[in-house]
Amino acid sequence: CDRFRAYLQRTRLDAKSFFQDWDWHNSFKVTPKQFRQVLASLNFEFSEEEFDILVKAYKTPEMGDIRYLKFLEHTKPSFFLIEEEKLEKRPPPKGKQYQIDLNKLLTKIKNVVLGSRIRMIEFFQDHDPLRKGFLPPSKFRGALDNMKLMLRAEDLDILEREFVSKVDHTKIDYAQFCDEVDSIFTKKGLEKDPKAASVAFKKENLLDPDDVLNPAEEEKVIDTLRRIGMLVKKYRLLLKPLFQDKDRTNSGFVTDTRFRAILDFHKIPLSEEQYQLLRKRFIYKDHKNEINYLDFDNVLKAYSGDN
Repeated sequence: CDRFRAYLQRTRLDAKSFFQDWDWHNSFKVTPKQFRQVLASLNFEFSEEEFDILVKAYKTPEMGDIRYLKFLEHTKPSFFLIEEEKLEKRPPPKGKQYQIDLNKLLTKIKNVVLGSRIRMIEFFQDHDPLRKGFLPPSKFRGALDNMKLMLRAEDLDILEREFVSKVDHTKIDYAQFCDEVDSIFTKKGLEKDPKAASVAFKKENLLDPDDVLNPAEEEKVIDTLRRIGMLVKKYRLLLKPLFQDKDRTNSGFVTDTRFRAILDFHKIPLSEEQYQLLRKRFIYKDHKNEINYLDFDNVLKAYSGDN
C-alpha cells in the first residue's frame, strides 16, 4: 500500500477512473483478474506475493471480488488533492527558455500523433461524460498516460501551466490542447473561412530530437538503423510485437538486456559500439536500464521502408 501511495503521489494519476472502467454496475468491486489488469495498465510493478497479499486483504468473503474503493481509500496520498489545488498558485510560465521547452514539447507530441494517428479528444472525453472540455489535472494526466506519449513529469507540468482553464483554475482546458495538436491535420474554423490557408505541419527528423548524440555518433546510429531496417525488410520482421510480448505491463519499455536479446535471437546482431549508441539514444531517461521500444520502432520505420 505504501508503494502504491507513493506511486500515485509521484505520477498524479487518477486510479479510481481506471477501476471504474471495469465496474459496469457501480458496485465498487472488480474481479481479481480485473484488479491485476488495472494495476498493470497503471504501469505499477508488483510481485506475485504482493498481489496475493492485496487480494486477501481486500476481497469480499462472498464472491471473492476486490473492494477497490477501500483499497484506494487506504492508498490515497495524504496531500494528493489535485482537484482542490489552484494551478494559478504555481509559478507563472515565463521566459524564453519556457517558450522553447513548450514548443519543443508540442512538436514532439504532434510528431507522435501524426505518426500513430491518435484521436486525442476521445481519450479525454472518456473522463468527461458531459463534454465540458475541462478535466482536473489527475484525469488529464491519466488520459495522456493511456496514449503512451512517454511524457516526463516536467513535460506534464508545462502542459498543465500552459493549458490551465481561464474559467476554472483547478481544471485543464483539454479542448484547447487538442485544438493545438490537431492543427497538424487542419485549421480550426476553416468552414467559416474556406479561403484561409492552412499551414502544413512538417514532421521533424526523429533521429535525435533531444540532442543526446554528437554528429559522429548520429552518423553511426544512422548506419546501424539502415542495417537493421534492411534486415527487417528482407526477413519481413515485425519487431514491435516481439518487444510487446516481453512488456507485461504494456508500458512501452523493455530492459536493455532484453532489447538486445530479442535482436540477437532474430539474427540482428549488434557490435558493442552499435548497441551502446542505440542504448544512448533510446534509453528512457526516468529508468536508466530500460529502452523505449515504441520510439525505436517509430524511428526504424524510416529506414525499413515502412513509413
